[in-house]
This record gives sequence, structure tokens and C-alpha cells, in this order.
Amino acid sequence: MLDAVFSFRGRINRIQYFLGGLGLAFTVTVIAVVAIVGLVGARGVAGIMQAMLPLALVALVVGPVYLWVAFSLQARRFRDMGWNPLYVIPGWIVAEVAVRIATFGAASLMMDGLVVTMVINLFMSACLLFWPGQADAGSTPPTKTTRTPPPRPLPRTTVATAGQDLNAARSGFGRRGL
Repeated sequence: MLDAVFSFRGRINRIQYFLGGLGLAFTVTVIAVVAIVGLVGARGVAGIMQAMLPLALVALVVGPVYLWVAFSLQARRFRDMGWNPLYVIPGWIVAEVAVRIATFGAASLMMDGLVVTMVINLFMSACLLFWPGQADAGSTPPTKTTRTPPPRPLPRTTVATAGQDLNAARSGFGRRGL
């Protein structure tokens, strides 16, 4: 069961990717709501600081697990689409980082960089959700090396001659004579 969530092997189709992403988002949302409720209950600066330590520990555990599962879902979906996830996912990350580095420091360029990264993410998310999977990704198409068997001969029918009884000429199957 856990292999289905944490494994990078295999393929998943569009609906499995969508439901997996929905389940992952629901789980992270529940954890965030619990964390916010715990933070709201704290009073004063000292109470908030005491509440932040457990939240930081939860974030240090939940963050890597979230990234692992998200990349696992994406890798299996990319494989279903026929794309190699070993090239696509690092390329996606490099594009994100390159845009962030190019727009770092200048406030006017930061908004442009955010728009560019949002467009990249929208494009990749749309591909993951709507790109049809391949029927048999990763395998070679079958070749026609086998011969088709010759057609079967038709079964012999027994014909009654003038001197034979019709019921005696028939086999054990079929209509019975009157």
C-alpha cells in the first residue's frame, strides 16, 4: 500500500494523478489547520514562541514527506505520458531556480519572475492533468513474425443414401429424427 504512494516506479493515469494530488493536498491542509489552531490558542509572544517549536518540528518532518510524495506522483505521471522523469523534473526545477536568480534583487523584476514561474507551473500542471498517457509506454511495438494458423476444415456431414435410415446416418448430436 505504501509502495503506491512513495514509489517512483511504474505509471499512473490522469485520474490516479488527480486523486493522489487531491489526497496529498487534503492531508497537508488538515495538518496546516491543526497547526494554525495550535498557534491561535497561544497567548502573547512567549506563548507563540513556545508553539512555534513544535510547529517547526512538524514542518521539518512533513515538508520532505510532502516533496517526496509529490515528486513520486509527478515522476509516475511523466512516465505514463512517455516523458523521462529523470530529465523533466530536474529541468523544471532548474527553470524555476533560473527565473528566481534572474529576478533576484530588483523589485520590479520580481513580479515578472513570479509571473514567469506561475506560467511554467501552469503549463506543467496542465500537461500532467490533461496530456493523454501512452498505451504501452516504454515497450517496443509488436512485430509480425508469427504466422496465422490455417483455417480449420469444415466438419463432415453425413448424407443418407437411398438405402439407409436417416436417423442412422446422423451423429449423436443435433436434431433428433421423428
